[in-house]
Amino acid sequence: MAVKQIIYINKTKFTCGFVENLCKEQNVSCYTLQDCNDFSYLIDDLKPEAVIIDGQTYQESEDTFWNCSNAAEFKTCFILLSNEKNEKFTTSMPLPINPVSFLQELTQKLESI
Repeated sequence: MAVKQIIYINKTKFTCGFVENLCKEQNVSCYTLQDCNDFSYLIDDLKPEAVIIDGQTYQESEDTFWNCSNAAEFKTCFILLSNEKNEKFTTSMPLPINPVSFLQELTQKLESI
């Protein structure tokens, strides 16, 4: 399964740019957000294979994240970037992001679901 589109959420602008560049190098479309305010329309419009959120960003906006996620009509995979598991998510990936293997690890996670 080739990953074609993801939505990445992280409150740190630098990290969003970093992930965008990683994806661009591998021909993966990546839409980044720095907050969780009303992104359900993006899920429906972009139909990403995954919505990935940084653990710290998630902790600061958990309710908003799930309200927006549940409002989307398109069903996708939700991945938490954290060294802790959270049963609300489809799966999780450890931090820090490894620039060499991030997209390969993401692909493997999605294939195993």
